[in-house]
Amino acid sequence: MNTENTSDWAAPFQDTNPDDYWCTKANTTDGDIKIPYECTKLKCYMERLLDTKNTVQDLKFSPTDAVPDKMIILPGRAKVFIN
Repeated sequence: MNTENTSDWAAPFQDTNPDDYWCTKANTTDGDIKIPYECTKLKCYMERLLDTKNTVQDLKFSPTDAVPDKMIILPGRAKVFIN
């Protein structure tokens, strides 16, 4: 897992699959060097614990009988995996 020390977010795995990089390379000519920072699209894989005791940034569901909680994710925008 890749982490950085200024937030709670982490990349859940390394970008090491040569057949499916997170960056869709801009230069697609066979035999040419692929420049790692020239991309036409990016995939963003990030994860964060839901309950870190941070009352401002944590995502929590608090449903009641009168008001159910919900999360709306637009098609193609994100995936949520709950373990």
